[in-house]
Amino acid sequence: MRNLRKLAILAIGLGVSSMSLAYWTSASLESERENGMYYRICNYQTLDGYRFSIQVKGFCPISVRVDPETGQYQK
Repeated sequence: MRNLRKLAILAIGLGVSSMSLAYWTSASLESERENGMYYRICNYQTLDGYRFSIQVKGFCPISVRVDPETGQYQK
């Protein structure tokens, strides 16, 4: 029982540590265009050359943080 508990704690610790090792980098707004009445397509690029676009309601943020490995972004 004790070994099972240690193994579970180890697995949780490894999972949390791998999430914290994500490579987040900043991306700046390259261009934007309207997409319908309220939405915009925002095109971003990092200094490394990674390009992506997002659709937002309202205005495009000037910069966002992105993880190029997963494609996740944060405003």
